[in-house]
Amino acid sequence: MAFRGLYEHSLDSKDRLTVPSRFRASLADGIVLSKGFDPCVWVHTTGEFEQLSDRFLSPHSPFGRDARRLRRRFHGGSFDEKLDSAGRIRVPKPLIEHARLDGPCVVIGAGECLQIWDRKAWAEFNANRSQRRAWKQHEVLTAQDGEPAAIFVEADAAGMATGLAEMIARPELMTRLSAAGRRLKDKYSPAQMCAGYEALLLS
Repeated sequence: MAFRGLYEHSLDSKDRLTVPSRFRASLADGIVLSKGFDPCVWVHTTGEFEQLSDRFLSPHSPFGRDARRLRRRFHGGSFDEKLDSAGRIRVPKPLIEHARLDGPCVVIGAGECLQIWDRKAWAEFNANRSQRRAWKQHEVLTAQDGEPAAIFVEADAAGMATGLAEMIARPELMTRLSAAGRRLKDKYSPAQMCAGYEALLLS
């Protein structure tokens, strides 16, 4: 099922968060919690996370340096969990620290996964111009002229950004890349491109 909607819940004293009731059946067979590219926690079904891993990581040789970094980023920041009898999940400390979760949270449907945000962080994210700036910088990648090559070479290959990672993982989105974007894809590894895209979003 597609995860949709926005829900408010709170992290309790034992680092547990209640999952919205409508999603519990879909998550009953297992959950993978992982670091989102934004300051949030991703919640995937085990099956969806494995498919994402296969689409994005399997095509790349595990012996390459960039591929090894990607695997560490992808799997080192993920944890297997299960719903308890009350429909709660325990959020591991590294993910709490990554998302800066502290009490009140927002659970957001993001299609193939849920995202857990600290309520204050979510409000700040929407109050500022982060999303608008991200789309503007996305246009840099898909522009018809110019190639921001230097940033792709210098950026840390361990970093990944949501937009480009999704394009690489989902072939149907690759058609949205412009000619300049396709030249970058041919010239740089997926790790370098993802890192460069993240650097653009954070600049």
